[in-house]
Amino acid sequence: MPIVVTGAVVMAHHMTCSRTFGDLSPRAVGRIATSLPIEHLEVRRGGPGANIAAGLAHLGLRPVLVGAVGADFAGYSAWLEAIGVDTASLHVAQEHQSARCVCITDADGNSFSGYYAGVLDQPVQVDLAAVAARHGGVDLVVVGGNDADTLLRITDECREHGYRFVSAPATQLPGLGNERLRRVIDGAEVLFVDDDYGRLLAARTGWGRDDLLRRVGALVTVIGAADLRIERAGRAVLEVAAPSRRESGDLVGVDDALLVGFVAGLSRQAEDLLSARIACTLASLSLDGAGGSGYDFEPGYFLERLAGAYGDSAADAVEALLPFPAHDLPAAGPSRRVEP
Repeated sequence: MPIVVTGAVVMAHHMTCSRTFGDLSPRAVGRIATSLPIEHLEVRRGGPGANIAAGLAHLGLRPVLVGAVGADFAGYSAWLEAIGVDTASLHVAQEHQSARCVCITDADGNSFSGYYAGVLDQPVQVDLAAVAARHGGVDLVVVGGNDADTLLRITDECREHGYRFVSAPATQLPGLGNERLRRVIDGAEVLFVDDDYGRLLAARTGWGRDDLLRRVGALVTVIGAADLRIERAGRAVLEVAAPSRRESGDLVGVDDALLVGFVAGLSRQAEDLLSARIACTLASLSLDGAGGSGYDFEPGYFLERLAGAYGDSAADAVEALLPFPAHDLPAAGPSRRVEP
């Protein structure tokens, strides 16, 4: 049975210029009209849903991606299918565009961003029961990277049908009301948060740490850029550090890579330590790449990286655990760099 991934699909345009925003002369009028010379344009395809599905496919699993995309999705869909993601359950709204982000970064590292929700502004009903019927069941549902109402509908459906689910509310966590947040979390096989949002949980849910751990199978927290802490009721806290990586790596999508690795291990009944090592190694590759799903994946290099950090026996265990694809995956498929 497949892992079902729900979440947004986003196209991102990242631009860099050699000038600084401080070079722009302020005007004594109520509007700004200016232009900046762009030296580099990189078109990245990402969004948490697609990032997670692509990562699982890299590890040899064949996830089913569920969500909404626009008329411009054909090229992205072809790449996802080529690496092993099932996109047949996506809703394609031909009258809309996919969600899009535009970011301009200046010479000092300052940035302006704009976000266009596109098709994500349209109500789309995710029907997990229909997906399960097509695939003979569901192993696990990853619930994240969506608006608050969609998160609630999906987690409610998971509980109704008895599907195991991973709750990753991400940036929606602060905006969810207390009762809605409890509904998104309660009964999750894994609750996945970063350290900043994790600190909000007790105050927002009214549950102490012990209460929370009785309501979820595991609390997995991202520490820093790419390290993990795993907590389960009645067990010692486990912390795993990521392999060494470039300090200047792009943090976009690193949390998605961590979630991918842990979910992959969970789906293969691995112990938490091995799942966390898979997660942290994949996150280190994401940091060294273009962010999101824009990193090359080669199983041999992945295992070499993992062995260098955690030992040959850990790499041997991962190689035996995961059904890495036998064919070569398309390299750096989800990103395009455009030079002037």
